Amino acid sequence: MDLKAKGIRFRPSSKFLKDIRFESYYLHGQLQLPTCHITEDFKHKCSNMIAFEFSPGIYTDFGVTSYVNFMKSLIQSPDDVKELREKGIFTTTLSNKEVVQMFEEMDTYGLEKRDAFLEVKMRIEKHCSNKAKTWMAELLHTYFGALGPLLLCLQLSWLSVSLLFRATTQYVERINHRVKCNLHLCSVKNEPL
Repeated sequence: MDLKAKGIRFRPSSKFLKDIRFESYYLHGQLQLPTCHITEDFKHKCSNMIAFEFSPGIYTDFGVTSYVNFMKSLIQSPDDVKELREKGIFTTTLSNKEVVQMFEEMDTYGLEKRDAFLEVKMRIEKHCSNKAKTWMAELLHTYFGALGPLLLCLQLSWLSVSLLFRATTQYVERINHRVKCNLHLCSVKNEPL
């Protein structure tokens, strides 16, 4: 999932599997995914629902199959699962590697061509094909992503130095004012009436 490097941020949407949305903004995109609690029997439940959706005589919108298919396209490594966990999209007691393996083992029976999230995928592709957006996002991700804590530290240092300078300046001005007042009073006392 190199979407993060392309400036796409993840955010939880709801608990409904079909609640997947994508919005493209000037410098980044936002992919909203449903929250999902993944347990050891998640694979079996999804596989049974997928089999039900493919049953003859049953009309479905292939919601579970489409969700699994979409998530399989996003999840390529344990780092991808880690990212989704950090954003609150996945909650699980399983390891990241186990979650990746679970999604890899689920069969969607070639439904890639009839996908309920085709419009979302097209919007993501359109965002990623915009050279200006992706170039700027990659630049920020590559050069400033790791420097984020350093930049924050520099900002805080600059703020503390400027506050110290301002406080010192005000203190010196007060002392100068008092000295001037004292000198003025002394000169007034020495003048003849």
